[in-house]
Amino acid sequence: MKLLTAFVASVFTITFVSAVSAETVSLIDKKKRWLDTEANNSMTVDSSLYDFASPKNPRVLKTVSELVNIHSHYNGPKSRKWKNYTYTGKMRIDDPDGGVGVTVYSKYNRTDKYYRLRRYSGEPTFHFAPHGTTCTSGDVDTGVNPDAGVWYNFEVKAQTFSSRTKVFAKVWREGTSKPGSWMARCIDDSSTRSKKGRAGVWSMANGKKRWGALRVRLP
Repeated sequence: MKLLTAFVASVFTITFVSAVSAETVSLIDKKKRWLDTEANNSMTVDSSLYDFASPKNPRVLKTVSELVNIHSHYNGPKSRKWKNYTYTGKMRIDDPDGGVGVTVYSKYNRTDKYYRLRRYSGEPTFHFAPHGTTCTSGDVDTGVNPDAGVWYNFEVKAQTFSSRTKVFAKVWREGTSKPGSWMARCIDDSSTRSKKGRAGVWSMANGKKRWGALRVRLP
């Protein structure tokens, strides 16, 4: 009886741990799982564009490239099929003219389509700016204009429904309270909408750009 009880407990423990680990995926674990692509929304891979900040700080992804519209996307198992997930982490610019952002439901590196939360000098507050599709409704701007050299936390939630895709965002300065409600919304009921896909990062222009603590919470 003791052996049977121990066996059942062991099976339960293993199953429980597996279920928890499947719910949240840490994206910054191995650089080989990231797919960097060239400037101007290219599908061509260039693994030199992004890297970990340092061997002592492997949880921070960075780029010093000033090329326009470069990306890197998490290329882990089944990431092309991810949907109904929440993407969290933090990002920062070191130059006010730098562009930084994150992507969800991305089709890279097959098709230039995703929902992106970004900021750059021309539109300095974090806002939704999709590629290959659109926001047919919703308040797409968070109103948050980041200071250079400061980390900003983000939370982006993507949901797929029968007739539309919804994406929500929060952005807040590190060390301050997380907003209670969504700050920006992108509703897409167009025929071009994305229904699933990878999570990633986007950048352009001046200075170093960094991302940290990147995680995807799956349903």
